[in-house]
Amino acid sequence: MRERGKKRGRRQEKPDYAGDDAGQGLSGTSVVQLIEETALSLEILNRLFSPVTLCDSSVRCEQLDMLLEWGAEFKRATSGPTDEEKALEDQVAFDVILGDLNFDNCSSEDKLEQQHALFTHYKDPCRLGPGEDKPWALGTLLDTSGLYDEEVSSPESLQKVMENEEGRKEYLVFPASKNHCPSQKGRKIPLKGNGRRIDYILYKEEGLQPDWKVDIEEFSFITQLAGLTDHLSVAARLVVSTGEEET
Repeated sequence: MRERGKKRGRRQEKPDYAGDDAGQGLSGTSVVQLIEETALSLEILNRLFSPVTLCDSSVRCEQLDMLLEWGAEFKRATSGPTDEEKALEDQVAFDVILGDLNFDNCSSEDKLEQQHALFTHYKDPCRLGPGEDKPWALGTLLDTSGLYDEEVSSPESLQKVMENEEGRKEYLVFPASKNHCPSQKGRKIPLKGNGRRIDYILYKEEGLQPDWKVDIEEFSFITQLAGLTDHLSVAARLVVSTGEEET
């Protein structure tokens, strides 16, 4: 592993508009349920931001419990039309949870969250199981000590770094053991996986409509916000199979 002390290229000045991560000032639970109606379908999106403190596993698990509970309550409140209304009933096309959950699937201190019931109700396309991600999955948390380095100052250069294993070790935050600080600087212990993946897109595969199935056609890690945030954005393209056609 290359040590963080290795000389890099010229550093750029920190932009005035960057400031601190806005999420640092948030606390408690922030859940927004967005409804978008079309002629034939309804999409349910649940967005969650969890607290960042490492010792908040129990708090995060309580939030995830509430997310599942509130989601179920919302569905009950917006379903079950009368016989007269059934002809105009919206059909739920997909149900997605997305957000910065501030835990990853590989860190030893996040084992409680990794085994939460959330992952039995919703599928994580980047996850093989608790404690193990798919080989192509990348961490989404960048090390702030290198955030304004020239090597990652543009979307193109950040993409190039993320495509290289040594580059990922240099600029991503990696899962930490219970006995080590999360900061990589000066660390000589082996790095596990491809970085801390704390930003999620989760979806329900079945059960929204009879014979309907949802799948991920494409999952992307986005570098367009290089230099503006310490996160890699994630995006997914969903395919809904209705048995007759795909949308």
